[in-house]
Amino acid sequence: MIKIPRRRPRQTFNFAKQLSISVLLLLAMFCAPNTVLAQSSGSESGGAPSEGPGGPRSRDPLSIYREAGINADQESQIKELANQFEQANATRLQSVMALLQEMKELSLKPDPDEQAVIAKQEQISKFQAEMGMERIKLLLKIRHVLNAEQKQKLVEIMKKNMSGPPAN
Repeated sequence: MIKIPRRRPRQTFNFAKQLSISVLLLLAMFCAPNTVLAQSSGSESGGAPSEGPGGPRSRDPLSIYREAGINADQESQIKELANQFEQANATRLQSVMALLQEMKELSLKPDPDEQAVIAKQEQISKFQAEMGMERIKLLLKIRHVLNAEQKQKLVEIMKKNMSGPPAN
């Protein structure tokens, strides 16, 4: 009897999972656009119990800068930088949303063209990387608005928040 080797089933991408992850990342990055104002290593890590999820800082992204001692003029400058960032990224966000829709359509085909799906994901990843870079540039621009003492205070706040809540 001749044995015919069994072919291993072709491994395919889990397109639905990939799409879901992309959508979740986008939602996390852009559903609350004003959160870009908060320094990522500080307020997003939880901070003190009173400033954790649902606390004052999670509702007001400027609170970390206020805590660092900004004045009204600096606050206006930071808000303007954030508005410019949001306007500049609005077009990118629309492009990514369109690409995600196209990815969804590709992934809902019974036998999607793998090269087309990979190319689409590369386009999505490129936009996500650009938006991430712009966010970092915004955070650096905001630092330029602060004076040396405020920058030092901001770093201290961020370090305190990165250490998490005190152990009981």
